[in-house]
Amino acid sequence: MNAHIGRDNGGYGEVMGGYGIGQRNEEGEQMLQLCQLHNLRIWNTWFMKREEHLITFKNGYAATQIDYMLARGKGVWVQNCKVIPEVECITQHRLLCVDLVLKMMMRPKKKGKRG
Repeated sequence: MNAHIGRDNGGYGEVMGGYGIGQRNEEGEQMLQLCQLHNLRIWNTWFMKREEHLITFKNGYAATQIDYMLARGKGVWVQNCKVIPEVECITQHRLLCVDLVLKMMMRPKKKGKRG
């Protein structure tokens, strides 16, 4: 999508935190609307990091945040989300790491016949 959601979370406080970078573009607005519609959070905007740890795409001309971790808020607890600046996972895209804890629902065991 090449979505740039920017730094300002105005109108989308339930979807994104205040720790993005740059300015929002039209694709970023569409992405925020999509996340709002499907109850998704953009997790790499919820943690205060140095700008170098927010940049997901960097080449000779641009350094920006266009790769995001999306997940529903319910049932997921994200502990941390950051970019590893020294590691490229695809040319010019940096590795985005997320530490999360998943809640598992345990089903009660069925009582079997004893014989």
